[in-house]
Amino acid sequence: MLVALLCVLYGVLLGFLDWFGLYWLSCYVLTLVVFKSMFGLLSTGEGLGVGQMYPVSFDFVGFSFLLLTGWITLVGVWSGLGHLLFGLRTYMGLFMFLFVVLFMFFGINNLLLFFLLFEGALVPMFIILGLWGAQPERILANYYFFLYTIIGGFPLMLFILGGFFEFVSETIIFLGCGFLVLDSLVFFALLVAFLCKLPMYGFHMWLPKAHVEAPVGGSIVLAGLLLKLGGYGVFRLVGFVWVGSGFFYMLLLGMGVWGMFISGFLCMRQVDLKSMIAYSSVAHMSMCLAGMCVFYLWGFKGGLILMLSHGLVSPALFGLGNFLYERSGSRVMLAMGACQQGFYVVSFFFIFFLACNFGFPPSLSFFGELSLYFGLLQWSFFLFFVLGLGMVVMGMVMLKMFVKVFYSLGVGFLGGEVNLREMYMMWVLVVKMAWVSVLFVY
Repeated sequence: MLVALLCVLYGVLLGFLDWFGLYWLSCYVLTLVVFKSMFGLLSTGEGLGVGQMYPVSFDFVGFSFLLLTGWITLVGVWSGLGHLLFGLRTYMGLFMFLFVVLFMFFGINNLLLFFLLFEGALVPMFIILGLWGAQPERILANYYFFLYTIIGGFPLMLFILGGFFEFVSETIIFLGCGFLVLDSLVFFALLVAFLCKLPMYGFHMWLPKAHVEAPVGGSIVLAGLLLKLGGYGVFRLVGFVWVGSGFFYMLLLGMGVWGMFISGFLCMRQVDLKSMIAYSSVAHMSMCLAGMCVFYLWGFKGGLILMLSHGLVSPALFGLGNFLYERSGSRVMLAMGACQQGFYVVSFFFIFFLACNFGFPPSLSFFGELSLYFGLLQWSFFLFFVLGLGMVVMGMVMLKMFVKVFYSLGVGFLGGEVNLREMYMMWVLVVKMAWVSVLFVY
């Protein structure tokens, strides 16, 4: 609460935050107060229903993503205030709309509203990418982003509007207390909507393009929240649908592990910093998918923890990447050489979040990956060598990213110091990462 209040006062005192922004952030602070009052009820594991007339209900999983939504939308707004040339009210209004949509999405228990909010979150991101993207290629990136997600969700929309899920109660989709038996191909068609948003390798072509062309606020929200829509959808769908053939889950598991490997090797080939971070996101979300497909508690918990950790780490890396881009004038890592000279604070943050992204103990990613590996090894111990090799590949990716950015030959910095706004954003994410790590461990 104190951090959010300080950011409001700081924005007003410096004069770049108008009364519309003050109203938005005040609503945000009020929402956090409401969340805090709910936490005692949610910690019992029974969930919290808002009422019989409203299809809204919260459990620990939904509540965790609600908190993540509040943190990342705030960081996304603040990251864009330093370089917006026009449309401040429109920019903040779109983030406010996105916050409301995601707030409702993670607390909804009605399947039709679930789908509408799932697709409705595309609209503000589509506008942000189209209006504030820096390069003309943002139009093509917007087409990829929109077509992949809309076409992927088309089968799910047909089944919902066709009444296929009429007999599935709201309680079943929310709590996962019942199972609907489906054919493998039918279930895969429904799952494609979430796999495109996750995204799983093979459905990921829109993600690097969108990340590269999006403004920093859009990249932060895209990595921290919109990718989690797919993971949250898989988490809910797998919880109440049973596929008659176990081979289908083996196929999804194999695609998840394979996606982790291929994405890691693709990271090694990237020269653009934002593109490299985007492919590392594909690798981590593929691991989450593999963990949720083994039907073990360790796998589900590991996938959830890893998604929350990625929702904090990946936005921080995109924020740091934008910081380096503004100082060096290029996103090419080799052109950022000698960045460590005089910018030791930036080096510290970069090392910290790269270590968290790799899963270095005692970060939240470490506990998520450890739980996820336990779940996968319960299913088959032969995955031990595969997972070990995957850890080596991701470690090489993180090391290569750091060495290329800070120790290669390049143009160096063109000028500029670390300002208070950027320091605040990084420290907020560091504190939240530490707090969530302690919360999940104890």
